[in-house]
Amino acid sequence: MRLAILRRLADANALTDWLVDAAPGARAIYHEGHLAGDLSPFNRTLSSEQRSELAMLASAAWRLCERDLVHLVQQRIAAGACAYLVIARPRAALRIHGVPVRTSPIPVARDTPSSSLNRSCA
Repeated sequence: MRLAILRRLADANALTDWLVDAAPGARAIYHEGHLAGDLSPFNRTLSSEQRSELAMLASAAWRLCERDLVHLVQQRIAAGACAYLVIARPRAALRIHGVPVRTSPIPVARDTPSSSLNRSCA
């Protein structure tokens, strides 16, 4: 897989925007490096603001994974560094309290002959 052609997500809002339009199987990169190390307060390569933004992005990706909307995978790109990928999953049926909810329109009765609709009370 060529990582250069994948979209790189800058923040949690970009992740959400990407997912809205993503087809099943679409991929994007949400981080490159070593996520746990880059989130550490001892990390000197990222500012505290950058670490905070990365933490929000990683948390948003995790929540989407927990809701079965995406897969989260890693691909090694160098020694000690990975590309962290988010992959859109097919949309599952909507459920409320574990019960499937119909998302397609409810079928309506077919046209009936007009004589059955316009009966007179004679």
